[in-house]
Amino acid sequence: MSARAILVDPTTGVILRVLSGEPTMFAQQVAGSELLFAITDDPDGLIDDRNLIISETGEWEVLPGAPEDFAVPTSLVELIAL
Repeated sequence: MSARAILVDPTTGVILRVLSGEPTMFAQQVAGSELLFAITDDPDGLIDDRNLIISETGEWEVLPGAPEDFAVPTSLVELIAL
């Protein structure tokens, strides 16, 4: 089964890496103080990490300067406790 996840800097919310593959392997990709978020209900399959971060509440947030027509993904992110 293939799934997707993101690794996030906990201080800034910046998306460091997007992972795709076997979910049981995701925890092995976390380095230092990075946070791991599973991506669910992801019909679009695109995470524009140039225009998105993860907010303090654990939700998608559009960065200032993003194109006016930029839309937040419909996918959900869920923090994975390690």
